Amino acid sequence: MAQRPIFAVAVLVCLRLALGAWSQETQTQRKPGDTRSPEEISELKRKAEAGNTKAQFTLGLAYLFGEGVSRDYAEAAKWLTKASEQGNVDAKVNLANLYQYGLGVPKDEAKAVELTRVAAEAGDASAQFNLGVKYANGRGVPLDNKEAAKWFRKSAEQGNAMGEWALGRGYSNGLGVPHDDSEAVKWYRVAAQQGLKEAQQDLGYLYYIGRGVPQDYTAAREWFEKAARQGVTVAQKNLAVIYDQGLGVPKDGKEAAKWYLKPAQEGDAEAQNRLAHLVLAGKATPGRQPAEDGAEAAQWFRRSAEQGNADSEDSLGALYLGGLGVEKDAATAAQWFRRSAQRGNAAGETHLAILYLTGLGVDKDVNQAKEWFTRAAEKGNAQAQQNLGSLYGNGTGVAMDYVTSYMWLSLAELNGDKNARQGLDFLKTKMSDTQIADASRRAQEWLSTHSKLPK
Repeated sequence: MAQRPIFAVAVLVCLRLALGAWSQETQTQRKPGDTRSPEEISELKRKAEAGNTKAQFTLGLAYLFGEGVSRDYAEAAKWLTKASEQGNVDAKVNLANLYQYGLGVPKDEAKAVELTRVAAEAGDASAQFNLGVKYANGRGVPLDNKEAAKWFRKSAEQGNAMGEWALGRGYSNGLGVPHDDSEAVKWYRVAAQQGLKEAQQDLGYLYYIGRGVPQDYTAAREWFEKAARQGVTVAQKNLAVIYDQGLGVPKDGKEAAKWYLKPAQEGDAEAQNRLAHLVLAGKATPGRQPAEDGAEAAQWFRRSAEQGNADSEDSLGALYLGGLGVEKDAATAAQWFRRSAQRGNAAGETHLAILYLTGLGVDKDVNQAKEWFTRAAEKGNAQAQQNLGSLYGNGTGVAMDYVTSYMWLSLAELNGDKNARQGLDFLKTKMSDTQIADASRRAQEWLSTHSKLPK
């Protein structure tokens, strides 16, 4: 079976709240969301109103995270501003984020940059990371990857995991620094070892593809699992791929289904699609009756299809056509095949063409069949190539053309279609050597301009 692609993290995300500033300011290692007693809040207010900078900052965080008081961004901004004006760097970091996102204050990216820069230049690692993100995304400053990398490095060199991860992504993608996968691995690793889930996913990905390190599916699986257990959707899907394909571990459809289930339940269309295929193949729950598998698979295909996943639309159509897991209904099958085909899915195009050719679920229309077979055949779909070759060989809906028929059947056979051989053998009894040579030449020309056939 062809190896499914692995998923990579797509973009650098901005740190929405500088949680590092919170942990630096306290001695008790409180976490955002921890409760505070009414007595603590009362004492904080008394000290804050008396001008105590640390109390102002801490009270601001209490309102920011709803610790012992109702979450109130305006009150958070008020007290963080007071602390910031007295030079509290951690307050500046958090206040900058409030301005960045317009929480409790009018959104003001210029003010966010100003506060972040002051804190970053004072050596705050969280602020340095945040300033790097602003340059990387062009938020309140001109987009400048070199400047972003400079600030990420300053943050990373202080041991800030987000800074380490961001610098690693710079090296991995050649953004602001020379492309260097070994350096990317180095920075991902130190961040991952601190438990940063994004770095764990990215380090696993480099082990999976063998960039910057020797390819190692076992190491990839270990890092994917660490990130997956922290809720990283892409890592959960990657871990599922590892088990589905048996990469560094025995194939285990049940374990793969377990990891696809988490993102599938959260609405990830690709995970829903892959989970449905495992269920339909009887791998998710071994020993269950096909009808039960079909019914569950139909539910997942539907949820994925309703989000526009073209393969799920095609697969759901196939279930309706065969009456597996759903009531047999060729017209409904045609509707789902059409949706898939209109998205350019070659399998959907092929199946819709077959319905037009046979008149199942739609009015029979050979011209429509030819059109959809041609679209799919040009994408390299072997079944469509075989059917299109047969149309030309039989003169069905088109002028009989043995050379064109032979070309498409040859391509279908090269693409793994076992039914093409019979047609080729028949055509050899009808064609001259010159015609066969011409058809073979045309097939080779087609291959030269369609270098990658689908698996």
